[in-house]
Amino acid sequence: MRPTVRDMTPSAERRTGSVAEPRPVRVAAGRVPERQSHGLARHALRCSALLVLAFVTAACGGEDAVTPPCDIDRAGPDYEPIETRCDGLDNDCDGLTDELLPDPANACTDPSAACRQGFAACVGGERRCHVRPAVAEVHDGQDNDCDGETDEPPGAATLPARARIAVPYYLWEEALPAVSILRTTFDWVGLPYDSPTPVKGAEKGQWEIFFTELDRYSLVVMPGYLTPTFVDDAQLQALKAWVTKGGVLVWTKVLGPGANSVPALAPRWQAVAELGGFTTQRKAMETERVRLTGRGPATLWLDMPEERDVLLAHDGADVAQQVEVFTYDLAPGTEVVATAASDHAKPGAQLGATWLRRTLGQGAVYTLGFDPTTYTRSRCYVNCFDPGLDVAVQLIKGAWRESQSGHYVVKHTVPGTESAVFLPSHDVDAPDANNAGSWGEAGAVQMAEMERVEGVRGAYFVTTDYVRDYYNPAMVKRLCQLNMCPAGGHSVQHLLWGEFPKGDCSVGPVTYDTAAPTVCGEVAVNLTLLRQAVPPGTRLDSWRTPYLNPNPNQYHVLSLSGVRYDSSLAVGDLRVNLPVDLPRYRYFSIEELSDVSEMWVLPLGLEDGMGSVDAAGAFTRRELSPTTWPEFQARWKRNLRGNAGNGGWATLLVHPSLGIGPDVPATNLERKVASVRWAIREAKALGMRVESVAELGDFWRGRQGAQISDVVYKDGVYTGKIVVGSVPARRLSLEFGDRIASFEHNTSSAVDVDGRRVAFQLIMPAGGVIGFTARVAK
Repeated sequence: MRPTVRDMTPSAERRTGSVAEPRPVRVAAGRVPERQSHGLARHALRCSALLVLAFVTAACGGEDAVTPPCDIDRAGPDYEPIETRCDGLDNDCDGLTDELLPDPANACTDPSAACRQGFAACVGGERRCHVRPAVAEVHDGQDNDCDGETDEPPGAATLPARARIAVPYYLWEEALPAVSILRTTFDWVGLPYDSPTPVKGAEKGQWEIFFTELDRYSLVVMPGYLTPTFVDDAQLQALKAWVTKGGVLVWTKVLGPGANSVPALAPRWQAVAELGGFTTQRKAMETERVRLTGRGPATLWLDMPEERDVLLAHDGADVAQQVEVFTYDLAPGTEVVATAASDHAKPGAQLGATWLRRTLGQGAVYTLGFDPTTYTRSRCYVNCFDPGLDVAVQLIKGAWRESQSGHYVVKHTVPGTESAVFLPSHDVDAPDANNAGSWGEAGAVQMAEMERVEGVRGAYFVTTDYVRDYYNPAMVKRLCQLNMCPAGGHSVQHLLWGEFPKGDCSVGPVTYDTAAPTVCGEVAVNLTLLRQAVPPGTRLDSWRTPYLNPNPNQYHVLSLSGVRYDSSLAVGDLRVNLPVDLPRYRYFSIEELSDVSEMWVLPLGLEDGMGSVDAAGAFTRRELSPTTWPEFQARWKRNLRGNAGNGGWATLLVHPSLGIGPDVPATNLERKVASVRWAIREAKALGMRVESVAELGDFWRGRQGAQISDVVYKDGVYTGKIVVGSVPARRLSLEFGDRIASFEHNTSSAVDVDGRRVAFQLIMPAGGVIGFTARVAK
């Protein structure tokens, strides 16, 4: 009987209002050959379950499907070493069609824009030139506003450096999911903000007080739906005056005059619409994507094609899959930032403007007919660049920069001054990964020796299978000698454990009945055996579930076992390339986690396999091999470039074993080791930091609790403070809008200063207050 696993396609989400509510998911147990791809075996089994249940969706055999070898003649006129055409062909034979890299071969010029130089991308089958927007000038060696001068005297913000999430009183109860994900988005950005929760019954009073406090903030974000009754005339005038002074307002799903407008509210409808930069609004339920077509300063970091073409629904999706989007008729002087589009009736059909920007005095209003913090369709499960909710992160960060006239400060996403994070990880779950043989030393040891030479630490998740008797404690000891002690556990028997019972967590290797597997047994015994193999005091606080197939009990069990860092979910699950605080994350629910203090998930984005399920339900895996490496390399390169530009985290899983499939030679372990070496060097060339899971997890925990406050920029000098949270902050880092020449602070830590980023070398104690002064390089 074919095992079934949970359906994680977007159509499986139940939508209420503007926010997709997570639902509990059901998984089942079963066995898969031990060397099959974790994530893509899970994707394939997920799709086979849909086929068995006759729920055939576009997720099965879609972007994750096995890609055939290049179907054009490499000696013919359609072949290009670097793809530059938008012709529906894979011109460079890398497995990706009409995916143009930001390469000199795709450099272009837009004469109509202030910033003319950019890179071409394929949009709706057409080659278009994307250039960055003109933004406020800062001291960074670039012509930010594209006026022909560099680092000319920049302006300063007119309002304090603090943001506010403001929720109309009538929305509080139903908007809690939206508020939760918006807070998470602000935390990812790392800016100072307030988001007070009103006492029940006092919502309206707090809302009224908000308008008297506007001048405390330079950025305000309001989730919708926003009807004309959400403000009275005086409050609307207060908003308008605040924007005119330099405030940036971002509000979503603003309702103005339309077919269902109440005549008595017509003047208020029109006043709200005027502030938002439109005249009328309408629903566009057939929207399949939102395409960025304008150059608002808040879109500065939305520069990858995938970030400028936000997928909402599958082509021709039924009503259950449709996403509510509002489009607007523009008022004079309003800029269109993005349009709603649908390819169902006509390729590239435009449905209307959905993101607007209206300049008002020194400030601006962004009206968003689609809220980018809501759940959207994923491009793939792994092995592509899918920005997902990173679009919202970069949009809010861009609006923050705009509200501060370019002189912003945020918590950086990296424990250092590098651009982003690359995390090479390995699941040691096969005989040839554990033991020496015709392939040479144990595969895990070969991988670890290469990583040591490259000067990095990989993360090793080890299966301790003593039932089939391939687990090798000596291999674990050798990993520790190479400074690659296991990051954590990976079960005992490497089973699809989705419906295993919780079981008894007090069992050990002798008392555990492996014939009746449980979640507790697989976790507790695995970690016990690993502790016996590693030096005393070695950390084992990380985990990866076999086949990325979580159980509804697993996170409680892991928490009880001292595990706080997990990498059992992928970008296709979580829709983000940054760590996720799972108990507080609204868009993934496998178990009730309100009683789990913390469980950080580092999403998996890259893997050494691609797979699909055919019409008969048979699983096909395409393993990384000499034959398939060019395609894997292209996919990995795009993911690394996308994350490097966003401060994202790219987690790679490569099994240190030969792999399976007809294209896998007896020497394939060499190919896998060489592929990880290439990825490490590519990540370093992109300025990414390569580090292991435990250190990175500790950094993110400390970053989450630390808060920036009291920041002031004046005459080329930043002052402010950082308040460390309840856990120590390891290598806390900041990113500034300007290049920093010197950084002074009241701690004993040395700091690394590199361009616009500063990182503390020492661990900052919990509860500490760090005062700082940063002087701009001129």
